[in-house]
Amino acid sequence: MKGTRRSIALAVMAVVLTFALAACSGGNSGSGDSGSGDSGGEKTTYQNAVYGFEITYGDPLSQVNLTPSGGEEYAIAFADKDGPVVEDQYANGIRVAVNEMSQAVKAEDVPKLLDQITPVLEEMVTAVPDGKVTGAVTPVEINGTPGFYVDYQYAQGGEQISSRTYILIKGSNEFDINTQAVADDWDDLRGTLEETVQTFTLD
Repeated sequence: MKGTRRSIALAVMAVVLTFALAACSGGNSGSGDSGSGDSGGEKTTYQNAVYGFEITYGDPLSQVNLTPSGGEEYAIAFADKDGPVVEDQYANGIRVAVNEMSQAVKAEDVPKLLDQITPVLEEMVTAVPDGKVTGAVTPVEINGTPGFYVDYQYAQGGEQISSRTYILIKGSNEFDINTQAVADDWDDLRGTLEETVQTFTLD
């Protein structure tokens, strides 16, 4: 178990907490993706066959294709393209990234990692500009997949960003789901972002 915890901690440390959503030119899709580029007035389900996940989104979110960064295997975003732009990046929306871990973790063992992951996440948040944890690292399960979430704020491009990041673990894959918005928009968008996260499903 000790080795497993070390593996998870190292994977979590690879998560980039400056999660601003890259512009449309930030990458291409592929990797077994399906789904339209804009949500329009209806719900759209994005599916990734390679990593076996899907997520359903609607207004004001639209799909944004990304290039993975920081050792990620895959990344995709769903942003409010009519919302604020910070440093040439969409500021409001959801980013989903996949990281592969060196060791698989059983679902029943994931909650046992809380004490290991908490200080790692708190240290990463406080390391970014004006980073501040605003809620305890909390165990969570979304549609059968266990993990954790943490609420925090940080500064980017003169804006204060409010965020909640989920880290879900299945087998040897870590799925990082980040929801964020500029502080002035957070209260209005938080419900929509959370509703979207709750549709995240793994095969």
